[in-house]
Parts: sequence; C-alpha cells; structure tokens
Amino acid sequence: MSGEPESLFIYGDSSASARSIREWIYDGPLDTIQFTKKPIILEGLPSLENGGITFETFEVRIGNLISDVNGNLVQLSEGVNFLGVF
Repeated sequence: MSGEPESLFIYGDSSASARSIREWIYDGPLDTIQFTKKPIILEGLPSLENGGITFETFEVRIGNLISDVNGNLVQLSEGVNFLGVF
C-alpha cells in the first residue's frame, strides 16, 4: 500500500490503499483478480450455462406491481411502459 487512507467509508476515499482495505473488510461473494471476477464464498460464478441463472415466465395483470422501463416500481395499468417478452 502507498499510505494510510483518509477514510474507510465506501464513498469517503477512492485511493488504492482505501480500496484494498475495504476489500478485506467488505469481502463479498466475488473478488476481481486481474480484471476477472472470481467466486470467493460461492461454489462458482453463476451463468446460464451452469444453471446459476434462470429465466422464468409468469403472468401479470392490471394492478400488479411491476418495474417500469425506468426501474420504478409501479402498478401495471394502461400506458405504463415496461420491458417484456412477447
């Protein structure tokens, strides 16, 4: 490390030393090693090929809560724009 970070708050310091220490403190399911995601507490990296990611179809009706094209949670009604597979 190049020196002591000014802060360990996530948005308080973006220096390399602060990022390294936060990596140890906030160790998550994946680490980035040489620009590649590596699973740390997972058995593997989820993908469509290994079944870690799946898509399910479901029916929605007027009045159901959905995520619109802007990511807002809204009730489905006439005129609401959303992404869907038809």
